[in-house]
Amino acid sequence: MAATTPPARTRSRTGEGRVYRGQSATERQEERRQRLIEAGLDLFATQGYLATSIEELCAAAAISTRNFYEQVDGREGLLVLLHDIAMRRAQQAVLDALSDAPQDDVMARVRAPLSAFVAAMTADPRWARIAYVEAVGISAEVERRRHTWMNRFARLMAAEADAIAARGLAPQRDHELSAVALVGAIDRLIVHWQASPRRRVPARALVDELARMVVATLSAP
Repeated sequence: MAATTPPARTRSRTGEGRVYRGQSATERQEERRQRLIEAGLDLFATQGYLATSIEELCAAAAISTRNFYEQVDGREGLLVLLHDIAMRRAQQAVLDALSDAPQDDVMARVRAPLSAFVAAMTADPRWARIAYVEAVGISAEVERRRHTWMNRFARLMAAEADAIAARGLAPQRDHELSAVALVGAIDRLIVHWQASPRRRVPARALVDELARMVVATLSAP
């Protein structure tokens, strides 16, 4: 009689570990990770990081405390993870927008990445809350990571300004300090936006204001 393959639920091992209810150990781990990310995003952004306990996070994610520490090294570790996710999403959106933006139209070139960044932060206000409120002032390590991301965006902005200037579309000068200042302005406008849930200006208005600021800065000798 030909051998038959045992059903997934009774296979003892696969390359990814024991299969249980049709899922490998790796798949179960990833599912728990996603539930924890969603729980952290929701609780930190609604009741606040400082007011949220590990027990509440575990209950919301339907995981054990052991599972929690398999994913992150503590509550602060989860906050850092969420902050990094928010920043990576925004960075990728900016890079994608720049790859498609026109080279010879300064306003269009500026608006494209700004629109992408603002959309990444405002489509779900919880991400803006995590990135620009809950992660601020928590610890020296979280501050270091926040400033690393701010500097990364400033370098990207300065490089783009240099490229625009090299095409003869703006004066050539050192754009480093201007980029740092503009990243700070973006920070404050996003904070202002998320802090006024009942009277939020449209995202397009944020982009309009930021685009005017960036173009005016680029045009300065």
